[in-house]
Amino acid sequence: MNKAFADIFKMKPRELIGKTCYELVHGAKEPVPSCPHQKTLKTKKPARAEFLKPHLGIHLEVSTSPIFNEKGEVISSVHIARDITERKQAEAEKTKLEQRAQLVSRLASVGEMASGIAHEINNPLTSVIGFSQLLMEGEIPDDIREDLGIVSSEAQRAAEIVKNLLTFARKREPVKQLTNINSIVEGVLKLRDYEQRVNNIQVITQFDSTLPEVMVDYSQMQQVLLNIIINAEDAMLEAHGQGTLTITTQRSTALSRLHLLMTDRGWQRKP
Repeated sequence: MNKAFADIFKMKPRELIGKTCYELVHGAKEPVPSCPHQKTLKTKKPARAEFLKPHLGIHLEVSTSPIFNEKGEVISSVHIARDITERKQAEAEKTKLEQRAQLVSRLASVGEMASGIAHEINNPLTSVIGFSQLLMEGEIPDDIREDLGIVSSEAQRAAEIVKNLLTFARKREPVKQLTNINSIVEGVLKLRDYEQRVNNIQVITQFDSTLPEVMVDYSQMQQVLLNIIINAEDAMLEAHGQGTLTITTQRSTALSRLHLLMTDRGWQRKP
């Protein structure tokens, strides 16, 4: 071995003599199934494998080449380990950028579809709300009145979601106006409610009711928050298949600052 290999383990080369690679790299008592050295012994050919080792903080590319004796038997191998951590990080970052580009494209397509779908849904919802309210004004049994009340409130809730979809999908010139940040966040969460429920993502909101209104373009701010929340959801699902999204608004000095905390097993993110 050389000093570079020993430095990975913060040891001197002589301290590693007599130890096995699977003991040092993998913390195992026997060769791991994907060990390239074992493959070389069996196939008499070069072999290669990659290993992510969090306890060492590195990503290794390990390759082995056979060494033969006079009889053509494999007696050992040249074992080379390369630190490819930077390359893997670059590849991961490239993948993230590609995924974000796909997400932007997908959101644009969804926006176009949402506009048409929302208009189609709005008309029947208006009828449901109107007729249910008319029926409740008549002489009907209390239990039926209660059921109609549920029908009306649920239809109004659906109409509010449709309204948010139309606001999100509508293409227009940016217009700044006094807006409460809390109301924008609430509107975005309504758009993501179904996805969050089916993906086991719990949402906790901690809104500061004393926030002053700020001059922003509602649609652009809605789009920014939607992207942040979707990114947080994707990260949680990729890591653990579920999570907790905590959104807190608070007033800080002369500014209204929005803190989005993604809390999942101790990880916090504050854009």
